[in-house]
Amino acid sequence: MAKSGGTSNYGAMVAIFEANPKAFNQGEIGGLRADISLRCPSQELRQKYSNPKMAKQTFEAL
Repeated sequence: MAKSGGTSNYGAMVAIFEANPKAFNQGEIGGLRADISLRCPSQELRQKYSNPKMAKQTFEAL
């Protein structure tokens, strides 16, 4: 998804995080739970994080 969707790796991770808030322990992006299936983020959500620099800053703030 990161390359073919025009989204950076950071953008893809933040979009997945935003699309699946209950899949992460205590809202921590590094706390992915093993017992929850992830939903793919929508095109609109991936587009929200299409700027690689902004996506990296958002990721680092989480």
